[in-house]
Amino acid sequence: MFFIFLSFFLSSIYFVLTGYYSSKMLFNENIKFKKNYYEYGLLGVIIVSVLAFLLNFFISLNRYLNDLLFIIPFLLLILNSKLSADLNYHKILKLSLIVAFISTMLIAYDNVYRPDAGSYHLPFISILNDNKIIVGLSNLHFRFGHISIIQYLSASFNNHIFFDYGILIPIGLIFSFMILYIYEIINKEKNNLIILISFIFLIFIFFRINRYSSFGNDAPAHLYFIYLIILSTKYRDYINNYNSFFNKICLISTFIFFNKITMLLALVIPIFFIFNKNFFKLFKNKVFLLIIIIFFSWLGKNVITSGCAAFPLEQTCFKKLQWFDNSENRRSNAISGRVENEAWTKGFPNQKGKNFEEYISSFDWFDTWKEHHGKKILKKITPFIIFLSITIFFLFLNQKKQKFLFLNYKDKIFWFLIFVNLLGSLMWFFKFPVFRYGYGYLIGFSGILFALILSKFFVINIDSFKRKINIIILICFMGILTKYSLRIFQNFELTKSPWPVIYSDNIRVTTNEMTPHYQGDKIILYKPELSMCYYTDLTPCTNLANEEFDVRDIRMSKFKGYKKYYFVK
Repeated sequence: MFFIFLSFFLSSIYFVLTGYYSSKMLFNENIKFKKNYYEYGLLGVIIVSVLAFLLNFFISLNRYLNDLLFIIPFLLLILNSKLSADLNYHKILKLSLIVAFISTMLIAYDNVYRPDAGSYHLPFISILNDNKIIVGLSNLHFRFGHISIIQYLSASFNNHIFFDYGILIPIGLIFSFMILYIYEIINKEKNNLIILISFIFLIFIFFRINRYSSFGNDAPAHLYFIYLIILSTKYRDYINNYNSFFNKICLISTFIFFNKITMLLALVIPIFFIFNKNFFKLFKNKVFLLIIIIFFSWLGKNVITSGCAAFPLEQTCFKKLQWFDNSENRRSNAISGRVENEAWTKGFPNQKGKNFEEYISSFDWFDTWKEHHGKKILKKITPFIIFLSITIFFLFLNQKKQKFLFLNYKDKIFWFLIFVNLLGSLMWFFKFPVFRYGYGYLIGFSGILFALILSKFFVINIDSFKRKINIIILICFMGILTKYSLRIFQNFELTKSPWPVIYSDNIRVTTNEMTPHYQGDKIILYKPELSMCYYTDLTPCTNLANEEFDVRDIRMSKFKGYKKYYFVK
């Protein structure tokens, strides 16, 4: 476990330094004014993710490139004393020790997110480590068409320091940075409403986003959505550096969309801040224009890999492209992929007699969904609701009541966020009502509205309020540490690696035999002996070959070193 701790410690320093240098260069932030170093870690994650994604247009994310990416911030630290002059080295080391401890406890003897990790997360990371961008890649596995930018970030950590297990590091750090960022906000913020909102979000994270094996691509998107909400409520703190604040909001919302297409309403939040500035001046903002270029680069990447700017939304597809799959018998076709995914989220497996289109064509799906996934959601959130109700009673027990003033001009950002999250919650319910797809919207809407109502009814004594909050946070934190400790104790073996398994779904199985498929004398893809590909050195790998499509129907060609996959039938 020491190597895991050391890996997280070095990676934490890496992300904090990257976030710090990026903030100075992109957002012109003064570190003497900014005291929350955990936010630098969160920003560093975004910068490295985007850089890895852009580089993959031209080169594979191989270990030598990843070595270079990892040492750059440390070289800047050594060689550019002026750029690093304001850094508090003691604080960074202390911060990274705390982050490494939490992340190690989070990940040790846990699992990756199943089955998605073995099906397409890990195989896609394998492909990124071996290949630059592949045209028509979604034809090998339809889920490669709506991949998360987190896979690029993970792939960039497979270097000669951490090796294959490095791909597991970034998601663990996101969790640790996020809970510590919120904790810092709670203790340093002066606005009672922002403190209460942040507290509700942190309790939700402790209850519902605390297992590494449940993170997948969903948790990072929702955690950054919470970060975006909290930062948005603090916009008045950045009144003297508004352009840089706006750029940061745009970058975070774009990153959220890159993580999860279902969180596309994160892109609406910057609109609030556009109205507070001259719209046409945006086009003189070089950083904003850079973010726009990055955004369209992502859409371009999607077109290259799937034929659609936002797969599986058929309205965004270019159907005349050679690699666009026109056969509705395969899920790599946008219409088939969208219809099946929507039907599954609405409980299709729990009914009989209707096909996908028939099932979602009316509101009849609701009764099936309510009896199955609806009950599961209620079961998941009930402990959180009960605990939050008890803590709110404890927090406001001796607080003085005040005259209720429902609407206040100063609250406009909160009402705007409530409206956006309400729209997101409705979109989630009508289009993809699986809890993990939309809990960011749900907690955003209910958390902000609940906190706003409470702030209208009570006069809050900030000192006693923070003391009580810190007691509750300590209890919750000790609770999840106890949970992690029990898992480690129950699974601990000297001969067993504490890292989550990435080569199979069994710690005892470390190899996954691959069957090569040829086009002439050239290997075009691999099929795993196990049910899924997992992480492998043999790429591209797909478990759908000769199951969802006949290998004889697919072709691979090369143009200037770029692979292209397309169907001929």
